[in-house]
Amino acid sequence: MFINSFIRKSMRIIYFIFILCFTFSTTYAQDSIRKKAEEEVKPVFYIGPKLGLNIIPTYKTEAFGQTYHLGINSGIATKVVLNKHFSISPEVLYTMKKKTYSFSSTESLFANFNSGFTGGLIDSAILNTVSGFLNDTVYSNTVGAVSLSYIELPLLATYHIGSFDFSAGPYFAFLMRAASKESLTQESALLDIFLPLIDSVQLIGPLVNTLVTSQFPGYKSPQLKESSDKSLFRKFDYGFLVDIGYRLNDNFKLNMRYSLGSLNYRYIPLAKHDVNKSVQFSLTYLVGIKPKTKTAAMYDLSPIPVK
Repeated sequence: MFINSFIRKSMRIIYFIFILCFTFSTTYAQDSIRKKAEEEVKPVFYIGPKLGLNIIPTYKTEAFGQTYHLGINSGIATKVVLNKHFSISPEVLYTMKKKTYSFSSTESLFANFNSGFTGGLIDSAILNTVSGFLNDTVYSNTVGAVSLSYIELPLLATYHIGSFDFSAGPYFAFLMRAASKESLTQESALLDIFLPLIDSVQLIGPLVNTLVTSQFPGYKSPQLKESSDKSLFRKFDYGFLVDIGYRLNDNFKLNMRYSLGSLNYRYIPLAKHDVNKSVQFSLTYLVGIKPKTKTAAMYDLSPIPVK
């Protein structure tokens, strides 16, 4: 009897120890599966802020000097990972671009005064005859610079190798703001000869100077004009981007990008193929968002209750 009772108690203890060990081993195995699944699954979507500078080539002019200008670009960058080597990168950026321009025109001094002050009473044939003896041409030259601000939507395909990213793709841009500055200068050989003589005549000299300044504001000195009118410039632009990126770590990336537009930035072109273009340098900070693991969904990872 004692032996049978001892055997039964021993079997119960062994059974309890077996159940306890099985419970702990199952829980440990499930925790290992969970941790391994979480380690193997990497983010497939990244998002974060982007900030940089645009280096914009422009034509050198006496009024605006340098051949390069700076602008900012900033916004939100994203990355959708397709596999180990490829991803797509949509972005939403606020970017500043700049263009310089110049154009010239000529007009008749006599015809200008005739239309402006006599209402065209003098016969044009008489004016043409006088112009045949005297060179009354007024030469006007305008140089300007315009700062253009866009909301830009690049869509890039990226190839990853090591710490480098090579990207290319189209962009679409919408004009938000335009701010232009112009300098007008005017020259006239006839005014150069006769205006100093007229200036010496009292009463008449100041009156003639006033008339000349009103009709030819850029003759005495360059006339400067500023405007925020967007109507001269295209409200939509598109083009192509190429980009080289270097990943400093899992979050930070340095980029160098070349942007070339496809449309003339003005509705009425001043030059052939006058498009937006710039070299951009930027720093991007991306945060990865991990998806839920399939492995975790396949298992009930809650501990098994011991009865």
